Amino acid sequence: METKPGCFENIQFFILRTIINLMSLIPPESYGFLSGIIGRLWLRIDKRHAKIALENMWSAYGMSLPEKDILDLRERHFIQFARLLFDIPRIFRLKKSNLDDFVLFEGTYNLQKAFESNKGVMLITAHMGNWELMAVSVPIRFGKSLNVIARPLDYEPMGRIANELREISGNRVLNKYDAGGIMRRLLAGRESVGILLDQKASGSQAVDVPFLGRPALTNKVAALLALRYDACVVPAFNYRMPDGRYRVIFDKPVKLTKSGDTSADIIDNTRRFNQIIEKHVRAAPENWFWTHRRWRH
Repeated sequence: METKPGCFENIQFFILRTIINLMSLIPPESYGFLSGIIGRLWLRIDKRHAKIALENMWSAYGMSLPEKDILDLRERHFIQFARLLFDIPRIFRLKKSNLDDFVLFEGTYNLQKAFESNKGVMLITAHMGNWELMAVSVPIRFGKSLNVIARPLDYEPMGRIANELREISGNRVLNKYDAGGIMRRLLAGRESVGILLDQKASGSQAVDVPFLGRPALTNKVAALLALRYDACVVPAFNYRMPDGRYRVIFDKPVKLTKSGDTSADIIDNTRRFNQIIEKHVRAAPENWFWTHRRWRH
């Protein structure tokens, strides 16, 4: 049962929302300079996440990259995520008339055909680039809202802001912990669902399949539901470009493995989803969320 926010939480929400409004006024041409300072400072202060990122990068790249390149990648990663401090507030100013100032779309035909397929559509993606911007931009570009799976934030005032942002263009936010049954109804009703698949899963929802060269517990629900409801699965990813905009890419729909052995098909399709995510991570590695303990068992 949801509880209404108290007076103190409302005050915090108002203060945070005001700060975000002010941050959205910062000129975009200064983002690179500011995120460089904050990202390098964050890297030096946050020893825990700096260590996690380095361990994950060593595991993924092994001897294929010299130490200097891996340390440089880690720094670029922290700078990219510092950049989101400025990019995300600006999303509140996104509209159809200025969409081209934020994103450059590629593969729009793939998503448009999926929307026209008379099937449920599942967009699989990862914590890359500015995934919040990508989700918000889809209804503006295609006139089709998404149902976005997200974990509620522990800090309620920031959670309200996050949901306000995610729903600003017509999307609907689904609580990750209650989403299973809702996703079934949505896909059965030929609606569209967006799901982030790159974080560690656990319990009965997880299968152990490779990711970046190591076994990784991965959520199998996407594969299970895609098979059960014959959904059209479209990979959707984004990277920041040198000009500050984000390149949003829609790959061709995934041709699902359907051997008749449901358990084996779920594992194989989940493995293939991981391969797709891995392809995009390797294409723009500083854009992926390396500070998550993805391979923890």
